[in-house]
Amino acid sequence: IGLEYQIKAWTVKDVTEYHKTHYRPDNALLYVVGDVDPKHVVDEITKAFGDVPVDASVSEKQPAAKGVSTLFGGGGGGGGGGATPTTTVVADGALEDAVSGSSSLKEQSRHFPPVLHAWSGGPYDKTAAVPVVVEDGIAEPATTTTTTTTNGKRPANGLRTAPTLSTSRAALARELMERPEVTPTAHPVTDVPVRAHVFQHEMLQTFSFHLFAKRPVEPVNSFEDHRLYVMRRVALAALQVRLNVMARDEPVFSFVEFNHLDSAREACAVCSLDMTADAGRWKDAVRAAVRETRRMGTYGITMSELERFSQALVTDSEQLAAMGDQLAHADQVTHLMETLACDHVFMDPAAAHAATLAAIDSITLEDVNRVAADLCAHVVDLAAPTTDTTTPSAIVACAPTTLSNGQPVDIDNAELLAVVAAAAAEPIAPEPELVVPKALMDDAEIAALAATAQRMSASVTDDEKHLSPGARNAARVGARAKTLGNGARVVVKSLANEAQRGAIRLTAAGGRSIEGILPGIKSGAVMLGARTLQEGGAFAPWTREQVELFCVDRLIMVEVTCTDEALFVDFQFPTPPPRSGGCGGLEAALQIAHKILEPGAFVWEADALDRARLGLAQQHETSLKSMEGAAQDALLSTLLDGDERFRSVAPDPDLTLEDVERAVMTLFRPDNVEVVVVGDFDADDAEQLADAYIGSVQPFETAETSSDAVPLADADAPAVPLYYASDDDDKPAPTADERLLRLHVADSDPRAVAYLAGGAPNRAGILADGRRLVDAVVERLAGSRASSNTNGNNGGADAPQIQIPERWRHPLFATVALALLQEVINRRLFSVVREKRQLTYDANFHLSDHDRLKGGWYLVSVTASPANADAALEACRDTLEALAAPAKHPPTRDNLESARRVVINRHLADLAANKYWCDCLAGVTFDSAPGVTADGLADFVDVANKVTVNDLVAILGFIDVAADHTVACVATSGADDETQGLSPTDAAMGAGDEHGRSHVSLRRR
Repeated sequence: IGLEYQIKAWTVKDVTEYHKTHYRPDNALLYVVGDVDPKHVVDEITKAFGDVPVDASVSEKQPAAKGVSTLFGGGGGGGGGGATPTTTVVADGALEDAVSGSSSLKEQSRHFPPVLHAWSGGPYDKTAAVPVVVEDGIAEPATTTTTTTTNGKRPANGLRTAPTLSTSRAALARELMERPEVTPTAHPVTDVPVRAHVFQHEMLQTFSFHLFAKRPVEPVNSFEDHRLYVMRRVALAALQVRLNVMARDEPVFSFVEFNHLDSAREACAVCSLDMTADAGRWKDAVRAAVRETRRMGTYGITMSELERFSQALVTDSEQLAAMGDQLAHADQVTHLMETLACDHVFMDPAAAHAATLAAIDSITLEDVNRVAADLCAHVVDLAAPTTDTTTPSAIVACAPTTLSNGQPVDIDNAELLAVVAAAAAEPIAPEPELVVPKALMDDAEIAALAATAQRMSASVTDDEKHLSPGARNAARVGARAKTLGNGARVVVKSLANEAQRGAIRLTAAGGRSIEGILPGIKSGAVMLGARTLQEGGAFAPWTREQVELFCVDRLIMVEVTCTDEALFVDFQFPTPPPRSGGCGGLEAALQIAHKILEPGAFVWEADALDRARLGLAQQHETSLKSMEGAAQDALLSTLLDGDERFRSVAPDPDLTLEDVERAVMTLFRPDNVEVVVVGDFDADDAEQLADAYIGSVQPFETAETSSDAVPLADADAPAVPLYYASDDDDKPAPTADERLLRLHVADSDPRAVAYLAGGAPNRAGILADGRRLVDAVVERLAGSRASSNTNGNNGGADAPQIQIPERWRHPLFATVALALLQEVINRRLFSVVREKRQLTYDANFHLSDHDRLKGGWYLVSVTASPANADAALEACRDTLEALAAPAKHPPTRDNLESARRVVINRHLADLAANKYWCDCLAGVTFDSAPGVTADGLADFVDVANKVTVNDLVAILGFIDVAADHTVACVATSGADDETQGLSPTDAAMGAGDEHGRSHVSLRRR
């Protein structure tokens, strides 16, 4: 949005002049993508915009650019022209004609600062500037020169000196350029200036490192250009996997990435090494990341990497081509806009795939390694840079001022640059070749598993293969649900919406809610065990690196998630086998699932536990040091009676590898597991594979487990521990003062957020006391009717009975009605708190997403200025109370119809995604989740269309807004004197800019 002092200085004239200057037809491009008739679209555009007058006095202020390529300085024409851009209607693919008449705000505008690029040097330009509109005209660049890139192409921008600015802007620019963080630091070896800057703040918890190289965008307009693009993709993929493997071996990292992206927004290409790490070991992390990047730049990739990542790139391209017209229109528009803005040739997925195949067939190892050397040159040359070598455009580190133990973090610009330079000079060796398996099991093992599964299935009668009521109607949505011989449940759905793509969700009932409750499961063990599972990945006899590359070959993504009520392992993959041979994506994913579930197959590693513990500790510390995280933790602690299973907690340092393995594997007993398989495959084949790999899993046995015990998937689920529903009579309920929490977090920005939370049904409409929402509504209506009859007329046995509407009997009714209610409440909060009372720009209402646990909670969050936080909180409370009171301001028909459109359209759009089907079908076979049913996907729209305003009013009675049943928290940040001791520029730049900030959601999934 901008700096606060700037926003406060705007006048009505400023805003109207800005709109008049820029929001006009001759300064716009209109993109239309979809199932439309081009001629009709052109006619409609002409009808809508053809008569809109163009203000010549405004247009003349904007110099014409010859084409989009001049955004990067390579299109000719510069910015010196004075012609008024013309309005062009795009028809029959004449995109270039439309672009050629536009002018770029990145090139010249009195409303935006100039774009002053500091290229990464070497074969690229050192600096570049763009013309700037000043108060009395256009400032032209003084000189222009060009250089040549390493691949023999003219760069997309020439070397230009900075233009003259207006007096006020020149003063600001001069002050900014003289700030310490902008002034270059002399390299410790060669004294070449390098822009290295360290930013420290007491609110930061981790160390982050960013090494940038800015380069001109190189348009992709020929096969040779595309070939270069493909080689970059191969080199980047190889380097990223190396970094991922290194991050697992080096527990100092929580994230590390190297990327090269064309940015139309920034008018350049950015090559960046980004990393977050433990602040106490920042030097080790920087050395490791720089060393690995330098290895790639020095020695390149191996032959096996070339084969592996070339085939992965082809597979990815093939997936997009197979999707064809199924690609979302919004994604197509975004791709089209970015492609044209970067002056690339726009290709549909089929054409891009054909070009990619041709490029892959033509590249050699030497070709790719030359490209890899160019990508990493700014790191390779950093050991002893000269004025003729490639150097980073900037090196930036962000660090806390102290560690969690209070030890100060001492780091400055010179030390940061010295550590990077030393790492760039360390001795390195080439990457060794690595054997990657074609499959995780050989044919003999697979045959043995199939025989085991068949034997186990034959030993159990059909009557013993229990299937929950929710899964018995799976055929209504074209799915197959079954219970295997070992008790595992499998749901298979063939879906061609995502061509050649598949997804699997493995669900183990339990989650954090059983920590410290189930025998043998220590507090925090499930959460830490799930993270250890994610950090690991070795399956004997294969190492973690080999398994990871096995997944890379097949583009398999695996994610482990631990929630309050379940442990999830999600897989996404292409279904065809890779061109290099071996099993296809579906079978590979099921092999991984088998290895995870089978006792003794997954290798629980101590270093994976160390990384998991470090990651969770950093996540917890980050949460509690943020205003939003600290507020929500305090709120949940009070609302949920201090129960740590539902809060962010630091991992217990006493938990051992055996503790976390026992916790996870106890949940992974076959009869507590459900596997949902959705995708573009033959259902018979998928079912056969699932029978073999999932049906052969043996149970995990410990002294605490019993094969006769009812699995958590079918057992009565526990209730959410709301403080006012506690059975502990000796524990006093929180007082009114204890239910209104206040906290302050020291920060440079004065901000505030308020929360309100209370009890609610779970997503399936089950209350904390175990009653179904519909039954509770009927009971309340009957009680109200009885009270009315007793006090007046018509009492006794002659009183009419409550007639239950047929729609209420549908198992999906509560789920759909609650989704509609959430949308209605959000719209009312927007209308009242933001529009009418003008206390905030952001107020949200969310229901927790529990399916198994009885009951849940709602959370209202509202951001405001510190002065308005209490008023905004009360406005939210008043809004909820008014909605729940029929005599005040209940939901209206318009509220419901608007919400209905949003909820139904979102559901219909999501039905195209495999992941959505997995999410909706997950838990359908569990008796402990009676509200999850296959009928939901079949009847969602019909049920949503039948919900009435009266239904919402009745349900609102169970969104508990009673003062003694709710907890509120007002959190603020800032200091007593925000600008004390700061320069005017520092004070202005440090003022409250809330744009882009978000709070941590209480939603668990």
